[in-house]
Amino acid sequence: MSSIPYEIDNSLSINVAFKCDKLGCYIAFMSCPLCKHYPCSQLTKQDLLMLSTSPLMNHEFKSLISRRIKKMYIAKKKDGNLELIEKLDEKNPDPEQLKDVEEIYVIGKVLVPVMTLKPKPKEDHDEIIDEIKAEKAKTIENVKKNTKNNSNKKNN
Repeated sequence: MSSIPYEIDNSLSINVAFKCDKLGCYIAFMSCPLCKHYPCSQLTKQDLLMLSTSPLMNHEFKSLISRRIKKMYIAKKKDGNLELIEKLDEKNPDPEQLKDVEEIYVIGKVLVPVMTLKPKPKEDHDEIIDEIKAEKAKTIENVKKNTKNNSNKKNN
């Protein structure tokens, strides 16, 4: 369970302060992604999820990093379709596997985007919160109208 006092079902409630064990002081939960220790052992999976899904946070692209993976083979058929080849012996390929194959692509690396989380400016926070509150008020108003109309129909 999280030691950070936010509401699990409300992604706007992440604007709270808590005592950080790493820094030894009270900090804003929203500023955690800016810390050099992020993600630290004090944050639970739920905390990280709340930060990444909150409308009060910006996802910014930082860069692409290259990672090695187990070799993958993709065959380009003569008709233009691509097909994943599960197993391929490069030195002694099976002729049946290569039937109707134009080319085989060997993939050994992937590029992974590196994203950072940053809190949106205070002005944007207020705007987002006001918009969501207005939407909730409209929804509540519509529900009240619908229940009132339904009860009137039952009485008639």
